[in-house]
Amino acid sequence: PAFVIEVCYSSRSFDLGPKLRLYERAGVPEYVAVLLLEKRVEWRILRHGRYELLPLDTDGYLKSPSLPGLWLLFPLDEKRLHEVLQLGLAATQPE
Repeated sequence: PAFVIEVCYSSRSFDLGPKLRLYERAGVPEYVAVLLLEKRVEWRILRHGRYELLPLDTDGYLKSPSLPGLWLLFPLDEKRLHEVLQLGLAATQPE
């Protein structure tokens, strides 16, 4: 797969342990873990065979480097949701 996203609750140690290493070895370019108990998201991208955490954009959201328009605003900010949606859609349009 080119992209994996998982919602982690009771399986956090498995998802961020053995499963994360498996995806890394398999060469999955992007892996997102939604950590419900911590109320945060960890988005990893594969660089030189190793996962690195994707930093927040200066506007406070995460953007997929390989899937244009796939952005994540977390935690949810309903006031900014429409704005971020429009920006993401615009990013997928050809110039």
